[in-house]
Amino acid sequence: MLSQNKPTPYPVTLVDDTVMIHLSKRLTVASESATLRETFQLVLQNESIPKKVILDFSQTTFIDSSGIGVLMYILRNVQIHHIELILWGICSEITELFSLLDLDDVFTIELRSEPLSPEISHQTCKTHPSVRSRPKRIIDIVGALVGLGITATLLLPILLPFNSTIRVRIFSANPLWVNGQTISTLEVPFHGNQC
Repeated sequence: MLSQNKPTPYPVTLVDDTVMIHLSKRLTVASESATLRETFQLVLQNESIPKKVILDFSQTTFIDSSGIGVLMYILRNVQIHHIELILWGICSEITELFSLLDLDDVFTIELRSEPLSPEISHQTCKTHPSVRSRPKRIIDIVGALVGLGITATLLLPILLPFNSTIRVRIFSANPLWVNGQTISTLEVPFHGNQC
């Protein structure tokens, strides 16, 4: 660990020239992001600057924009000090977020593998059971189709008075385009092929 007179808000493990910071379950705007920044600053203030910093995401299941901001702050600092940064044990939801933000190209991400230290335990990211529920998906699709049917049924009578072309076409037995003869103001018949 770091020196005893500097307690860190996040648990920190020091092995050789590698520092591992164990992150909490949520990395959000509350106090977690500021606390991670403080912990990283304490790591940099240590007597010997590490060659590698590993952020242990094995317990983390949620990260928001402030958490991403702190990670970018850490990235800038490790680049200045020529320290290797590894994000370890990221769950699939956070990995998808990183790929959507193109951060998987910026950070070195190692998916879960063997524990780097004995106190690390694997924990799967928990999602609500309805996310993987086939009956819920079917109910969602049927509900959407019923909603579209109701909307179409209600929308048709509302739009018909405003659109005479549709009204004539639906409610009249006559064709939409009527062949007829136009008469000019001088009472002369006008045919469409004459100029």
